[in-house]
Amino acid sequence: MTFAQMTQYAPFMPKELYIPAPQWLEANTRGQSEQAVTAKHAFFRSFKDANLVPDGSATFAWDPALVVTEALRQLPEGASAEQLRDHINSMQGIGGINGVYDFKKDPQRGLDKSNVVVTIWDPGIKNWKAVSDLGGIPLK
Repeated sequence: MTFAQMTQYAPFMPKELYIPAPQWLEANTRGQSEQAVTAKHAFFRSFKDANLVPDGSATFAWDPALVVTEALRQLPEGASAEQLRDHINSMQGIGGINGVYDFKKDPQRGLDKSNVVVTIWDPGIKNWKAVSDLGGIPLK
């Protein structure tokens, strides 16, 4: 989900292109937790302050950095890599742009399929739009 890719594919892209995606899209907050919405506001505000528009590639590092930063804040100074890993594996309730992470419930990922939305590329607005609720349930 990158703007450069969609621009490059425009000449031969199908009329409707559906893409399952994490819930990071700015306009999509329906059914999302307050924690995820708050994280998304901070994410988009940071990019707007830098006069940038984020796409999918920007999201790949945001939540992992958020999780590691939060873990390091909770651990004592000088914590080992093993302590960091163990702490992250026990973390729950960390609001990110892609949902609320629970590493006890979903080891090594923190999120599951309930955090996915189906999107469609809209060439008119040159952006993706969610066409489903969380978990891929079609919008009504």
